[in-house]
Amino acid sequence: MAIKLDMSRAYDRVEWKFLEAIMAKMGFGERWMQLIMECITIVSYSVLINGKIGASFQPERGIRQGDPLSPYLFILCAEGLSALITQAEHKGEIKGVAAARGGLRVSHLFFADDSVLFCRATIDEWQKLQGLLHVYEKASGQCLNREKIAVFFSSNTCTEKRQEIVNAVGVSADNNYGRYLGLPTTVGRSKYQSFRSIKERIWTRISSWQNTFLSQAGKEVLLKAVIQAIPTYTMSVFKLPKKLLQEINSMMGKFWWGGSNTKQKIQWKSWASMGVSKKDGGLDFRDLESFNKAMLAKQVWRVLNNPNSLVTQLLKQKYFKRGSILNAKKGTNSSLVWQSLWSSIELIKVGSLWRVGSGSSINIWNDKWVKHAVLLQPNLPILGPSRDSTVSELIDEGECRWKKEVLDQLFHEEDVEKIYQIPLSKTGTQDKLIWGYTANGIFTVRSAYYLQQSLVRQMQGECSSIVTGLIDWKQLWSLNVPMKIKLFVWKAAHYVLPTLQNLASKKIVAIDLCSICKREIESPLHVIWGCPGASDVRAMSSCPTHKWPIYFPDFRTLWFSLCSKLDVDSLQLAYAVPSNNTSDRGNIRWKKPEIRTLKANWDASVSTKLNRAGYGIIIRDEQGSIMVCVCASHKPAIKPVLAEGLALRRAMEVCAELGLGRVVFEGDAKIIVQAVTSDEEISADYRILVNDARSMLRSSPQWHVDFVHREANYAADQLVKLALDYEYEKIWIEDGPMQVMSTVQLEQSM
Repeated sequence: MAIKLDMSRAYDRVEWKFLEAIMAKMGFGERWMQLIMECITIVSYSVLINGKIGASFQPERGIRQGDPLSPYLFILCAEGLSALITQAEHKGEIKGVAAARGGLRVSHLFFADDSVLFCRATIDEWQKLQGLLHVYEKASGQCLNREKIAVFFSSNTCTEKRQEIVNAVGVSADNNYGRYLGLPTTVGRSKYQSFRSIKERIWTRISSWQNTFLSQAGKEVLLKAVIQAIPTYTMSVFKLPKKLLQEINSMMGKFWWGGSNTKQKIQWKSWASMGVSKKDGGLDFRDLESFNKAMLAKQVWRVLNNPNSLVTQLLKQKYFKRGSILNAKKGTNSSLVWQSLWSSIELIKVGSLWRVGSGSSINIWNDKWVKHAVLLQPNLPILGPSRDSTVSELIDEGECRWKKEVLDQLFHEEDVEKIYQIPLSKTGTQDKLIWGYTANGIFTVRSAYYLQQSLVRQMQGECSSIVTGLIDWKQLWSLNVPMKIKLFVWKAAHYVLPTLQNLASKKIVAIDLCSICKREIESPLHVIWGCPGASDVRAMSSCPTHKWPIYFPDFRTLWFSLCSKLDVDSLQLAYAVPSNNTSDRGNIRWKKPEIRTLKANWDASVSTKLNRAGYGIIIRDEQGSIMVCVCASHKPAIKPVLAEGLALRRAMEVCAELGLGRVVFEGDAKIIVQAVTSDEEISADYRILVNDARSMLRSSPQWHVDFVHREANYAADQLVKLALDYEYEKIWIEDGPMQVMSTVQLEQSM
């Protein structure tokens, strides 16, 4: 049976003396122990009561949750329980669970404060475990939360014995004790239903962004940094159902092209083609099915290179006792984890390569040891080595060289040249299996993903999704122009701009003639280059192409001409011409503060309809993480400039109450910012607010106020819209309202 434990407030209950004794028992040095104990014991706490800091006090036990050192210290504490269980197991008082008959037995799995114990389903073993847990509780200060203990029995355990143990434990039996380390412990018949929660989490995130005005460049960042990261952890253990991955891909595609659950928009390009690498004409969105296989291949690679790890020993005893995992079979009643790993073995076979040392462990014909070789087939199989021959038979050990006469006799000329390029060891280096698709031979998920993508395209027999030839994609993505321009060029090169020609092909419009010149079909090339309107735009600016000929057969030829005839600066200027005619602020955005500095953005708004003014404040640290969010409203409505002054003053008050040091206050009210930062006497009605702000600035020399455009103050602007609905001030500590979090995450990733 398996018992999942839950410790009540595990970190807060750690006894300092117990931790110190454990470190001493494990042989840590005296100086090291002294430093660790100083880190733990010098902690002091104080309580904020009605905005005022109370007297400080010191705890007598516990380690701080959230401190990067705490998980490691807790693992040391858990070593005490591990030692008790191991000792009892050696005495034969308890017996762990074996994955295979006669195999290694596992009695416990610990990861920080997540614990699972394994033993035989007998009342004697449970009572022994209960005694060990009681000793551990008294020594370490830990306390079991018995209401959350879960017991899982194997199907071979009879009902009477189950009931006897359940009554002794004092909990209810459960055939599924939920999740362990964030993953399901059991998966039912429907794998789709078991992993459906991943899709729901992704849909919740995407839905929260639907009403946010994001460019496609911003959506690309969110999809890659947030959405595609959600299923990554699960993908490293389980092969997710194909239907589920297709639905997630569909949701991401709709979001990027602008669709939602209530309205449909044209998806001009398939998600699979957008998943191609940027250097090959795609947008580098992950194909989740290929990425899932690459993540599983990483685990197989670990099994290959860590033969002494616990998971490798268990898998070997269960599924490949007398061979390598590369030659293992799927089996009939295998677990879902093994089935998932087995599905990626073929990818490892294709990507792995033997590095020749002595050559004694590499089979000439069955192992892959020559990179990018044509099929290694002997020209004269009768004269060649047998099928069991090794590469060592092709090496002259005395002279440390390849046997040229044997190679010429056995292999094709192209293969012989590649074999000659393999260096030979003079010191008897052992043969080693390396990853053949990285320069250093170390496996990476990225290289495995691209390899899997190429294998999929080979199997499908199509490369139509990759635009090659005249398009130099690397040059496009390296241009120093706004991302929206790069995406516009990408769409034009793929002929997916919503021109009248493309809309007519979708039966959305009936007429495809250009609405400006009324003479030619409105194609992507015509809109960008051939139309008289486009020529006029180039002529009115300093664009280096305004005297170029109008006719080009297609956009790709135009792109090739631009890249070959213009230098980088001129090319950037040519593509930025449409934006130069307007005051484009596309590059203006919120920026993270300097090191050890906080940034407080503030904004205000007035609603005559609600007869109310509102202000919003958001304070973030150097990483872009939220420290404080404030929303409040003022009734009745006041002048906008007064509302802005009120917001700035309140932002300073919040920072003063929290005792914050270096703070930059940013707002988009230029009048207030200029008034506060100048020494001139103010006579306007906002004079009081300005004087209060000046006074606080004088008392806090490390504070200063800056003006920013609205584009760099978007999070505070969103808070203002929420503030108008609140009658009382609302404060979030290290958090914020859901409507603002997507903006914060986007700005944090930039």
